[in-house]
Amino acid sequence: MQAPPCISLQLALVAHTAFPAARPLPAKADMRLSERTPLLDPEPTWAGWKSRTAAVSPTSTYAMLSVGSNGRRGPTSIHDLRPTPEMIMKRREFITVIGSAAAWPLTVRAQPSKVARIGVLYIGLADSESFKKELREGLRELGYLEGQNISFEFRSAEGKLDRLPELASELVRLKVDVIVALYVPCALAAKQATREIPIVIIATEPIETGIVASWASPGGNITGVALMSAALVGKCVELFRDMLSATRIAVLANAADPLFAKLILDQVELAGRITGIEIQPIMVRGPDEELGATFATINRGRADAVVIQGSLSTKRIADLALEHRLPAASTTRGFVDAGGLMSYGADGPTMFRHSAKFVQRILQGRQPNDLPIEQPTKFELAINLRTAKAMGFTIPESFLLRADALLE
Repeated sequence: MQAPPCISLQLALVAHTAFPAARPLPAKADMRLSERTPLLDPEPTWAGWKSRTAAVSPTSTYAMLSVGSNGRRGPTSIHDLRPTPEMIMKRREFITVIGSAAAWPLTVRAQPSKVARIGVLYIGLADSESFKKELREGLRELGYLEGQNISFEFRSAEGKLDRLPELASELVRLKVDVIVALYVPCALAAKQATREIPIVIIATEPIETGIVASWASPGGNITGVALMSAALVGKCVELFRDMLSATRIAVLANAADPLFAKLILDQVELAGRITGIEIQPIMVRGPDEELGATFATINRGRADAVVIQGSLSTKRIADLALEHRLPAASTTRGFVDAGGLMSYGADGPTMFRHSAKFVQRILQGRQPNDLPIEQPTKFELAINLRTAKAMGFTIPESFLLRADALLE
C-alpha cells in the first residue's frame, strides 16, 4: 500500500534537508577519514569546501573543517563531523514523519470495510437448499465471508408465486446491493420491483421471457446465467422413450408461470411429433393446488410417465409421483434428490455457484449491462435408483451407462 502523495512529498523534502546528498572525494585528496564515514556535500565540486571554510558557523551542516597534509581544507577525522543542533532537529523531524508514514497503512487497514448485502429471491422448490449452499460457498471462495464483509437476505415464496412481487419489493426497501433471482418468476418479479439495484438471474430463456434484451448486452440492471430449460423438457420426452419405450407422456405445466409454461408445451409437442409419442398436457395453478386428483387423471389417461415443469419440481410432487407409481422427470437436479425418478438439465449446483462470480464483479464496480448473459456448457442426466426400485421396475443397463449421476 502506498502512502498518500502529500506524505510522500513531505518525506522527500525532510530527507533532502536532513541528509544532504553524498558526493565522492577526488582521488588526489589526502584525507584521514574513516572508510565507513560518508562525506556529505550539498555542492557538486571539491572547491566548495574552500569557499565554506571561511564561513563555518554553529549552524553549518558540519562545524569543523581543517587543513590536510596536502594543504587542502576538509575534515580530517570522523570526530570532526559533529552534527549541529539544527541537524539534530532535522533528523528528529525526519524520524517523526517516517513514523507517521509507517503508521498510515495500519490506520487504513483498521477502518471497517463495508458489508455488502445480498438479496436472494427464490420460489422454494426441491433445490432451494442446494441453491443457498452453493451461492454462499461460491462467494466464500471469492473472499466474501458471511458475518464479516457480506450478509444475505433470503426470501422464499414457499411455492406461492403470487408472493414474489411483494418479496422482491421488500428486498428493494432493504436497499440491498445486489438481488440474486432464481428462475423466471423470480427474475420477472425482481425486474418489475427495481430498475436501479443490480440483478443476477439464474433463469431459462431470458430473451424469450422478456427478462433481458440480448445475450451480449442484457440492458438495464440485469445479467446472469441462462439455463436453456425449455428445450431440455423436450429432451426428457425422448429419454423416457429410450428408458421405458413410452408411447404416451403427460406434461405438468404451471399456469402461474405462463411465459415459461407456453415455451415448454411448445417444446414437448415438437418432441412428441419427432418421436411419435402422444403428449397429454395438463395445467395446474402451482404446487399448492390439490394435485392428488391431477395424478389420478394422469393415470386414468394411461400415461407411461410425466414430465414436470421446473417451477413445480417440489418434494411433494415427487412423493405423489411415487405414490401413483408414475415415473417423473424434470430439468432440475433437486427433483431427483427429493425422490423424483429422473432429471436432465444444466448442472444446477455448478450454475448456482457460478452466479457468485457475477455478484463479485458487480460488487467490484462492474455494470450489469457490461456483463453478457452466460449459458451452461455442462448438462447432467441423473437417475434415482431407489425410486425405480420402489416403483418396481428395472432400468435397462444400456440406459444407466448414459447417466452422469446415479442415486442408490
